[in-house]
Amino acid sequence: MPVAALAAVCVGALAALRGPYVRRVDIPVEGLAPELDGFRIVQISDLHVGPTMRLAYVQRVVDMTKELAPDLIALTGDIVDGSVTRLAPHVAPLEALASGDRAFFVLGNHDYYSGAAPWTAHFEAMGFRVLRNAHVTIARGAARLLIGGVIDFAARMSDPDARPRPDLATDGDARPAFRLLLAHNPKIAPLAEQAGFDLQLSGHTHAGQFFPWTFVIHLVHGPHAAGLSRRGRLWVYVSAGTGTWGPPVRLGTRPELTLLRLVAANGPRRR
Repeated sequence: MPVAALAAVCVGALAALRGPYVRRVDIPVEGLAPELDGFRIVQISDLHVGPTMRLAYVQRVVDMTKELAPDLIALTGDIVDGSVTRLAPHVAPLEALASGDRAFFVLGNHDYYSGAAPWTAHFEAMGFRVLRNAHVTIARGAARLLIGGVIDFAARMSDPDARPRPDLATDGDARPAFRLLLAHNPKIAPLAEQAGFDLQLSGHTHAGQFFPWTFVIHLVHGPHAAGLSRRGRLWVYVSAGTGTWGPPVRLGTRPELTLLRLVAANGPRRR
């Protein structure tokens, strides 16, 4: 038994440190504007740059992201586990993804633990748009894409009144648009649906990361524990995490770099 356990840990460590793999997900959207059909979003989540996720791993993620040629890049929180002073050299490759006003970032609970203010300033200096209960609208031809982002529940550590507000992340903008919400914690989905979003991208759960949490996570996060699910008209995608937190072990899950494509629900699909 000890030998089997050691072998499992070794396999899990190899899976964690050799990651991520590219997971491709199509999001079927009714009434999608033709200009947005095939729109490509790369999601990087729960990278957890720190003791085990270092410069070489981050560079691998950046190189893989470039190869996917995304239209938009979404960092959905828990990117770091440590201070700007210690980890700035290790996150530096991410700056290569921030050109062209296409890269967006929302903080996760570990980003707050690591210093929300200095990390926000650092990522903004790198060129990322950090969304805190706010949104940005971009145009693609005649189509509009609204990208909202909310703060994490962990913001209450410094401000007891702070909470994620998807309603503020739309700012009452009622003009036709596809509405994308970046929210680290998938539990925000009911509020996102009420606010009228079409797609929520989240992380946080790591899909459990390793047994037995791969089962427990479904009890904690219900229908939005991992992968693609739906709540009313809202699609929710929860990444299993691009990196790994704590012990660098993956058993029953794999670290993923996610490529999501918007596709017309009843129309031709383009690769």
